[in-house]
Amino acid sequence: MFTLPASNLVPGRRIRLRIRRGFSNDLVTVEITLPPDFIPGKPVRLRGLGKRVGPWRGDLYLKLNSQ
Repeated sequence: MFTLPASNLVPGRRIRLRIRRGFSNDLVTVEITLPPDFIPGKPVRLRGLGKRVGPWRGDLYLKLNSQ
């Protein structure tokens, strides 16, 4: 879960986040565009950025809340 200023959580806005991925804790920068139906506290799905199991990649769900 990330907490950001309310002015940044507007549908259509591009947000850059730094997240740790996997068991190796690699720090990765992800730039996302908030969907048109975005509501703070509702999970945003990032396809292919979740856990890897063999040849498959899972999805990452982020919760963004306002301060």
